[in-house]
Order: sequence, then C-alpha cells, then structure tokens
Amino acid sequence: TGGGDGGGGGGDGDEDGETPLLDEAVSPLERFQRHARATNPIFLLAAKSAAAVLRRLAAGDSPDAAMAPYPGPAWEDAVPPPPGADAAAFRETLRKLLTQSWLLLCAVLAPHTPAASSSSSSAAAAASSCMFASAALYSRIVGSFERRNCSLAVASPVEEYFLAVDAMPDGEARAAAEAVTRPLLESLGSRYRTHCEGVGLYTGQALLNHSCEPNVTLLKPAGDDEHDNRVVASLTVDAAAGEELLNSYVDVSLPLAKRRAELRDYGFECRCAKCEREAAADSSRPPPLPASPAAPPQPQVHRPSLAAAAGGVASLAQAQAQQLSAGGAAPEQRSRRRLK
Repeated sequence: TGGGDGGGGGGDGDEDGETPLLDEAVSPLERFQRHARATNPIFLLAAKSAAAVLRRLAAGDSPDAAMAPYPGPAWEDAVPPPPGADAAAFRETLRKLLTQSWLLLCAVLAPHTPAASSSSSSAAAAASSCMFASAALYSRIVGSFERRNCSLAVASPVEEYFLAVDAMPDGEARAAAEAVTRPLLESLGSRYRTHCEGVGLYTGQALLNHSCEPNVTLLKPAGDDEHDNRVVASLTVDAAAGEELLNSYVDVSLPLAKRRAELRDYGFECRCAKCEREAAADSSRPPPLPASPAAPPQPQVHRPSLAAAAGGVASLAQAQAQQLSAGGAAPEQRSRRRLK
C-alpha cells in the first residue's frame, strides 16, 4: 500500500513539457485528484477526512478533538524506506509529495471554510485556519491511513441491481426495467459479478496485532449486510478468556521470506511461533547445490522510482502557492490496512 502507491511516479507532463496539474481549464478538485491518482490514492481518502475535520472545527470542536481519530504518525514517518534506499532522501521525497498534495487540497477546501465566509464567527475561522497553516495535520491524517487502513470488499452493486429486477413481479414495470438491463447484462457477460474494493479507517481493528497464526479473521458471516460499513472480527479457533486477539496483515500461505518482506511495510519483523518454526527449519536444511550457469541477461523494464515522482514538485508547489495567493485563501506554507 501507501509506500508502494507513492512510488508510482508524479503526474506526467505533456509534449510541451507542461504539467496537467497547472492547466487553468482544470478545476482545483480535478487537479488534486489527478495528483493523488498519479502518486498515492491514500490522498483521496485523506482529503475526505480533512474535510470532516474542518466540519468539526466549524461546529466548535477543538483541534485536538477534531483530530482525535487521526493520531498519526506523520506520513514520512509511517512509511519505512525500501531496502538499500537512503532513509533521509526517501523521507524528503515523501514530504515533498505530501506538501504538493496539501497545496492542491487547500485550493479545493479553503474557499468553503469559515475563514472564507464573512458570516462565520472569528472563533470558527481561527479554528479552521490550523488546517491551512502548514501541512502537519494533513500529514497526520495521511500517516494514520498509511498505518491503519483496512481493505473492504462488497458484492457487485451491478449484480444486486440485476437481482432486484429479477425479483420484480411480472408486469410493465419489470418489462421496462429489463429493456434497460438486458443489453447491459449481455455486454458485461460474467463481469457483472465483479466485486467492489475499498478501504476504511477503523480504530478498533487497528488495535489488533499481527500473527502468521491468527485467531481471528476480518470477514463478515454469510448473510450479513455488506453495505453497513462494519468490519467484523470472527474467531477462527477457540480462544481462552484474556487471550490476545491476533489478525494477519499478510497472506499467511506465503513462504517465510515473502511474508517478512511484506511485513517490512509495517516496520517490524514477525517472530510468531510459525515464523520461528520455519526459520529453524530453514537453518537446518543442507546448503543448496551450486547454481547452474547464469542465463543471458534479460532486458530490464524501467519502473519509475518514488524519488523520480518528486521531480518538479518544488516548482509545482510554488506555482500552486502563488495561485492560492491570487485567490485570497492562501495558506502559509512552512515545511513541512487493509483487510488481509
């Protein structure tokens, strides 16, 4: 997640070297969304949470109360650097990407806050200004999602719509509905059953520690409402009173080395009983036979790094800040899991 998503590269420039992020014909919201889709989709979720925080601030909540669901850490502290990467350079790249995302988001949200309304109280305006004073609060929100995301999957809403039409009594209404749905069903084929995936932030689920031998699974029982936004933790084995509930953050069927590689995204190396048994078994195996002659080198496919994604960030951030200043709602820039 996050760290990998963030490594996808920044927005691509056009043939003239201009970036679509500065296209005057594009709305501020579309500019923000383009940047998020090109760098880290978590920014899209964080934007909704930032708007929710602003609503709470406008309603009279203190900044601490409004930010309580998002304890952090800051995004650059939530993503461990890839093996062999320069930690300081990696953190700086994340910080720059987040600052650019924050500046783009400010252009979306600032015109709709109490600070931009003459009818709002000075207290509400002052409270909401903390979101725009620096990228710190936004970074905490993004870091919270990075560390505590829970992936969700629900049945295809298209399939549910077709089933609802099938359940209609015979008559003109059903015939009219089928006249619309039948061509769609024929064109989609089996794809109409494709489920939908998303992510959410659940503070209770986030308290579950990891084990490669978990005793709970985050899976709703068959027949439960899939659209009530709940996450259900169900026991998979008997557990004694007071026993810790453990979830798996990765696919436990993977080999030890792959599990540990994926768990680096969470900043730790698992030493559960299963990992210790497999590590001991690996150490007792005889050394492998000499490798066969190396195969001819294969062409390498270039994959843009996260550092490359930061190219042009400083100039873009400066241009966006100038644009915000012209709009009269410019912030003062200082510096700045998913269900397994």
